[in-house]
Amino acid sequence: MLNRKWLLIILLAASSVGIVAAGFSTAAHWNTGLYGFCELGEYFNCNVVNTSKYAEIMGVPVALFGLLSYTAFFIYGLISLKKPSLILSTFAGSLAIVGLGFSLYLSSVEAFILHTWCVVCITSQVAIILVAACVFWIRSIDSKNM
Repeated sequence: MLNRKWLLIILLAASSVGIVAAGFSTAAHWNTGLYGFCELGEYFNCNVVNTSKYAEIMGVPVALFGLLSYTAFFIYGLISLKKPSLILSTFAGSLAIVGLGFSLYLSSVEAFILHTWCVVCITSQVAIILVAACVFWIRSIDSKNM
């Protein structure tokens, strides 16, 4: 069974992957030429996804929200390495639920509306699943030990 330290290492690694993916998507939102490597045909095209009307909320790229969230998870992981906190774990768990829900929504948009997938977005979706699993598992461990 994974112990708390390994879960935090996985959380930090997954958060780092999420930061890179969301950071790249945020940059590519304004410079679509960055996505050249991801135009893999009709069903895999990051440019189509990242320039769609679903890629923004009130003019702000959704990838920027992801970048801020992954950064918060990374900071939570660093703090939690030193000292467990149920308050921080609860906040991280709440953020993870929102992130998972929004990721599911965006995946649905890709599948059922845009009919194309973004490889960078899929990477972010895997990252949020790992982050959420780690956050919930860590919180479970912390709540038993406090």
